[in-house]
Amino acid sequence: MPKSNDFKCDVRSINLQLANLTTRDAENGSHKITGYGMLFNQPSVPMPFIEYIKPEALDGLDLSNVMLLRSHDFDQILARVDSGTLSVRVDDKGL
Repeated sequence: MPKSNDFKCDVRSINLQLANLTTRDAENGSHKITGYGMLFNQPSVPMPFIEYIKPEALDGLDLSNVMLLRSHDFDQILARVDSGTLSVRVDDKGL
């Protein structure tokens, strides 16, 4: 598995209240997280800069290898699209 320093890694943060992240126990005893990982036209959490992501930023992007990481750590993968444990969808609000 690649480490974050094996390739160019772009780490971004969002306001969790705007993302509407929720967790719940699934019927089979596992846990489920829902919400937005990326919001369009919203300011990023202040870093040395603030950025906005345009809705067309993901146009044509291959989302088949998206991973949900804990604390941006490639050693802590929570779910993956290519394993069937993560589903992603782009709508008018974000990813």
